[in-house]
Amino acid sequence: MNVKSVEKENGKAKVVVEIDKAEFEQALNKAYAKCRKDIMLPGFRKGKAPREMVESMYGATVFYEDAVNEIFPDIYTKAIVEQELKAVGSPSVSNMDTPDKGGVVLTIETELYPEVTLGQYKGLEVPKREVKVEESEVDAEVNRMAERNARIETVDRAAANGDTVVIDFEGFVDDKPFQGGKAEDYSLTLGSGSFIPGFEDALVGAVAGEERDVNVTFPEDYSAKELAGKPAVFKCKVHEVKEAAANLDADLIIFDNALSPSQARNLNLEIGLPILDRTALILEIFQSRARSREAKLQVELARLQYLLPRLSGMGTAMSRQGGGSGSRSNKGAGEKKLELDRRHISHRITECKKELQTIKKQRVTQRKSRNASQIPSVALVGYTNVGKSTLMNQLSKSDVFAENKLFATLDTTVRKVIVDNLPFLLSDTVGFIRKLPTELVESFKSTLDEVREADLLVHVVDISHPTFEEQIEVVNRTLSEIDKAEKPMIMVFNKIDAFTFVPKDEDDLTPRTRENIDLDELKRTWMNKMQDNCIFISAKERTNIDALKALLYERVKQIHITRFPYNDFLFQQYDEE
Repeated sequence: MNVKSVEKENGKAKVVVEIDKAEFEQALNKAYAKCRKDIMLPGFRKGKAPREMVESMYGATVFYEDAVNEIFPDIYTKAIVEQELKAVGSPSVSNMDTPDKGGVVLTIETELYPEVTLGQYKGLEVPKREVKVEESEVDAEVNRMAERNARIETVDRAAANGDTVVIDFEGFVDDKPFQGGKAEDYSLTLGSGSFIPGFEDALVGAVAGEERDVNVTFPEDYSAKELAGKPAVFKCKVHEVKEAAANLDADLIIFDNALSPSQARNLNLEIGLPILDRTALILEIFQSRARSREAKLQVELARLQYLLPRLSGMGTAMSRQGGGSGSRSNKGAGEKKLELDRRHISHRITECKKELQTIKKQRVTQRKSRNASQIPSVALVGYTNVGKSTLMNQLSKSDVFAENKLFATLDTTVRKVIVDNLPFLLSDTVGFIRKLPTELVESFKSTLDEVREADLLVHVVDISHPTFEEQIEVVNRTLSEIDKAEKPMIMVFNKIDAFTFVPKDEDDLTPRTRENIDLDELKRTWMNKMQDNCIFISAKERTNIDALKALLYERVKQIHITRFPYNDFLFQQYDEE
């Protein structure tokens, strides 16, 4: 490789690189080796045609582009290092010449980091700005936050400023409706100033069920020029009047994010109410859902690991314990209760880990016996409460516990399923969740071994959930953390019976949101993306279950054939009862 010239202009570099004949010949051989399996020539079996014959039929340059792609990364890296270029972005080949002496000459273009010349910055002085916050300002901000996050309750009275009214409205100018002037079940806070001046004031005093005509005039500087300065009449119907509950009567405060032990302790001291962060709340849910011995141990282990660094803020009983003797006494006189609690929890953590290790060995033994049979395994994965257990019951005719609750399943269940004449193992796994606490990730690794050992993953998605795309991302990210290996996957969009959408009016020119997309459009989008690895079902109503079985049959059959190449499936057909 030889760099013939370098030109820099307007933040770009044009590098001309010459690749000698011998080096390019190696790249051509590699390109031919990669492409030969797909080449067919008359008189030769597929993949057996010599390179010279291919070049004589299709031209001497038939492999040039593939050869350049093969050698380009190394050539480009060497060139920019040799020329000390600060390249950024993706390079491109703008020209390729083939000299008579052989080899190839490439013209490479790439973006460069801009050259920045610093001005005089040493010795600069920045005056310190003193900010004084009055106590009244803090109180005002706290009140605004409380109002913004206050509970909204329906009331049976006339609407007042500060209330929220749920209304239908349609606007008319010169007795004709106009685009964007109609809405249904719109929530409007009176006094917020979000609507045309005079609109909100006209609804003060309205009650639920009342219909009112609101007369307003569009401002002269209104964004829609055809409406600016014109009088309009809005026909409104009030459905509800709501107010913010001034007194929340809170007994517990829950945070959606994880809190450090010191944060939880300080908030508890300041507010005077019990504090639960996201981790503690999930642990509470897990504890109420756990059924098997393994699940209970895993939850207890996670809870104890979470509790251990937070003991100092759990109470005020910090008095010295009395000394004593005997096996049941404290280790020494004057041991603090906090120290005693920590010792007890650490001891229990050790016991839980030992019991879980024993259960893990049993699972490994069971898994080895299943793997010895070489029967293909399929694992149901997905976000929590998407219907995996219900689908498990439909496919395996089992009675796995299924309920419309978060984390109804905390145990991995494996069942043998037979579709037509093909047997396979089906696993129901623990559902994933956004921002899953690290304590639980570690605790449930043993149950997620089924995911790592599976030959095929069935990703179940709740299509009726408004943020199902985010749930898909959470599951995919968690799967990559569990197992880096790429596995074949089928996307099963469940709960089509519960799917709803809000159609847009033809005259509504505002951008569409997620709620305005119907099921048919979602089907077309995902089927174009996933091809034949995507299916829409309702496990609860058994909609399209037969099609899912047929798809599973084809995917598992491919795995079966690789393991049992001499099995032609000419054995007994199993008819469903």
